[in-house]
Amino acid sequence: MLCYEMILSYEKTAMAKKEEPFEERDDREEITRLNNKLFRLDTEDICHAFVAEHDDTLQMVCVMDFKALPCAKEYIGRICHIVEKEMKIEKVSVKEKNEITLETFGSLIETAEENSYINRRLYRIYQKINSDSFGNRSYRASEEVLECGNFSKAAALSEARTIMADESLIEEITRIYDKKNQKKFYGFPVHYCITSDGTEAAMPMVKLLVRALHARNRLPGSRITYVTGITSNCYDEDDFVKLCRRAAGSSVLIELKGEEGNRGIYAASFDRVINFIMNVVSECKQKTQFFFVQNVSYEGFSKNLLSRIREEVQVVHIHEGAGDAKAAKKYFMRLVNESRMSELAGRDALSFLPGKMSYRPHDVHDAYERWNSECLSEKAYPAYSNVMTVSVAVKKEKKAGYYQELQAMVGLARVKELCDEIISSFKMQKIRERYGLDEQDICRHMIFTGNPGSAKTTVARLLCEILNEEGVLETGKLVECGRADLVGKYVGWTAQQVKRKFRDAVGGMLFIDEAYSLVDNSHSFGEEAINTIVQEMENHRDNVIVVFAGYPDRMEKFLESNEGLRSRIAFHLDFPDYNEDELLEILKNMMDKRQLVMDEDAMPVCHELFRKACGVADFGNGRYVRNVLEQAILRQGKRLLGNGGIREMRKITKDQTQRLTADDFMVDTGAFLRSGRKNEIKMGFSA
Repeated sequence: MLCYEMILSYEKTAMAKKEEPFEERDDREEITRLNNKLFRLDTEDICHAFVAEHDDTLQMVCVMDFKALPCAKEYIGRICHIVEKEMKIEKVSVKEKNEITLETFGSLIETAEENSYINRRLYRIYQKINSDSFGNRSYRASEEVLECGNFSKAAALSEARTIMADESLIEEITRIYDKKNQKKFYGFPVHYCITSDGTEAAMPMVKLLVRALHARNRLPGSRITYVTGITSNCYDEDDFVKLCRRAAGSSVLIELKGEEGNRGIYAASFDRVINFIMNVVSECKQKTQFFFVQNVSYEGFSKNLLSRIREEVQVVHIHEGAGDAKAAKKYFMRLVNESRMSELAGRDALSFLPGKMSYRPHDVHDAYERWNSECLSEKAYPAYSNVMTVSVAVKKEKKAGYYQELQAMVGLARVKELCDEIISSFKMQKIRERYGLDEQDICRHMIFTGNPGSAKTTVARLLCEILNEEGVLETGKLVECGRADLVGKYVGWTAQQVKRKFRDAVGGMLFIDEAYSLVDNSHSFGEEAINTIVQEMENHRDNVIVVFAGYPDRMEKFLESNEGLRSRIAFHLDFPDYNEDELLEILKNMMDKRQLVMDEDAMPVCHELFRKACGVADFGNGRYVRNVLEQAILRQGKRLLGNGGIREMRKITKDQTQRLTADDFMVDTGAFLRSGRKNEIKMGFSA
């Protein structure tokens, strides 16, 4: 569904002037009669309504299915003819035509109804078209219409360089503008996954792609519907389905971060959400262009959804890029110049950029947010400078560096020790290179072994960021992948997919999870993937660090599958399972982040719960703790509310909402148990 606002211009006829003064005519009656006439022209694909009259112009709105676009010109001609005949005016033509959001469309219809331009029957029909799908607690939604114009390939590539684009974005722009493609809309051959450290850094990439697709007639509309803040209650939501259906011909961006508490770990409670979104995407994939935004710091339910999405649609992965100080300064000043406070920017604006050898777009956006906040208080409204300074100082104290974040993690003493050795080793390599003593046979690749939930991915992310800060890696980009990302369906695909992943990870880390899954006897392309990985490890020995991760026993089999693997791995980090004391400490940290507190009598209950869990193989470690906490929060809600209504909700105090009791932690851990190998009972999360 595409929405437009049109301004029709006209000239008064001599006959109209003779019959009565034009200014004395009843505008309300004229427009109401026109709307009643036009309503007879409306079909399932096109609806029109006049909403206002100004000096020699008529304002109207139009809603159409993208399939009706080829007939739009002819249809508008018929409208102009009716307007000329009914109002006794001539030379009616479209002066302006602008795409608008559904919200703007609804606002104009409301105004027209208030002015009695639309009768109640018409109003109810238009109200149905615009029924609100945005005010929902299970997600946040907003819209934006981009100004596209004549957006050439040269302009697209120039903008890509300005926003420090990754090679994956440059390649997709080249594909979009390929002259072999039809310059006509037939459907959506691919959808997109944008991977970045923050949604703000992903937005410029999404907007660039939308403008390019629209310029090549691959995307009928330039409206983007943003869906963020998806909660675990977002399933079977009719509003969400309507929102995606009404975006037909335009784009929907879905942020896969979920709730803030799901940082780095997939919550089992999102299973229903994933199935629901899958069904919606499957239904709308040919009519709506989807963008999935994956946040590397808050992966939420992204990994599980994306692994399933690939079964339904072809997904092009676009990664956050990187650039040097010059590129970062140029991008930063562009954001400053485009802001409302550009006139207040002084020479010190660039001082907000951190001093680094290389930058990623999210570094620039973070710096811009700091400049924007300080400029607002110091220059726009200086009376609040002292208040704001206190707030900023508190925020800075809470934010620790990546190395401090690693050291603050619960347990993992030996892992932290080895990380220090790795960092020192890499720094020494840099020093040797400076003196021309570089050793050509030094390996930098690693293997992480441990059970699920033992923080392998989190440590890899932090280690990558630390090595970036130390100047060992050009970017702090961590590219995660598994078997599905590396093994192709057909001959010749696997090698290309592996090479593409290495190219995406240049300057950072390539994290291959459950690497042993590449070893099988099914005569698939797993062996080809391993051979290509070994070759690419050699080709990218100076600019990519590969980390293989998985169960300890199965990883040994993986290393034996290829003679060149073991010799190329320099570091082996073994992640032990947490004990009950450490699990309790993890629980406290999780509760602190969610602003929850635990009753004293709940402490021994949790400790005993974790003691029993530690005796079960593959119990899930930190993931198990998160599941326990989520179940406790659900029990707290039932305890406080029961089946109460609004009146009972108002009686609940802030302290009660933050406090979890011993009874809340009397959770049914049997719900987390699953059968494993050799008929063992194992505890963990569904994959």
